[in-house]
This record gives sequence, structure tokens and C-alpha cells, in this order.
Amino acid sequence: MKNEVKNLEHLVINVKPEKVSVTKIAFPVLMPEGLHSKVSRHFSKAPYFIFIELEEDKIKSWDVSENPAAGLEKKKGLRAAEFLKSQGVNVLVVDEIGEAPFHTLRDSFVKLLQMPEEEEDVEKVVEKVSELNTLTAPTE
Repeated sequence: MKNEVKNLEHLVINVKPEKVSVTKIAFPVLMPEGLHSKVSRHFSKAPYFIFIELEEDKIKSWDVSENPAAGLEKKKGLRAAEFLKSQGVNVLVVDEIGEAPFHTLRDSFVKLLQMPEEEEDVEKVVEKVSELNTLTAPTE
């Protein structure tokens, strides 16, 4: 730019992300029971994750996968975060999450939402996704 514009002192670039048409949300769950799965309050110890694709706030599809990090002794939170990134997750709804997975996901532009206290069923939480608070710091 300096070669093209004489007397250029500084340059500001504003980037606005493109609106995502399909949102892929992950929830840690206790059992692989589809949309009726009970949520797990702890991110890395959850035995399964359910992935739900939303298009215009409607469930387009869902899939349940085992958490490959659940049985690890060390760094299970970081490994679980890397797994979610590899699955193309845009949003994670979680109650408890440690520092390493929190920063790994947030640095990869995954939005972290606070799991509501009263809900245990994934389908009911999905209905409230637009009302959930964004996590701004690790919870543990």
C-alpha cells in the first residue's frame, strides 16, 4: 500500500464476518439419545457430544459422537476442544469449561454459550439458544 499511496501513515481494515446460513451447535451429553439426550454439565468429561445443524433457527440435522477425550488422564479438555474444531462446530453450549478448551475454542471463533440451569433435555435447550448468555471467561 505504501508503494501505491504516497504519505500513507496508517491503514485500518474493518472485517465483518459473513452471516452463517447453517449453524453447527455442539452439546456435551450423557447418553446418545438424540434430541432427548440429557446434557452433561461438564465439557471434557461428557461421554458424548451431539451436533445439531440449525438453519433459520430450525433443526436441519443432528448426529451424536463419542467424546474421544473422555477417558484421557490429562488434557482431556484440550483434546475435546480440538475434536469439536475438527467437526466444524460454530457454537458450543456448556456449563463448565476449563481455561485451555475455552481459549482454544474462542480463538477459533467458536461461540461459547452458557447452559441454562433448569434444562436437561437437548431439544429444550435448542429452543432457547438465541436467549443464552455468551461465556466471556472459563468457568473453572
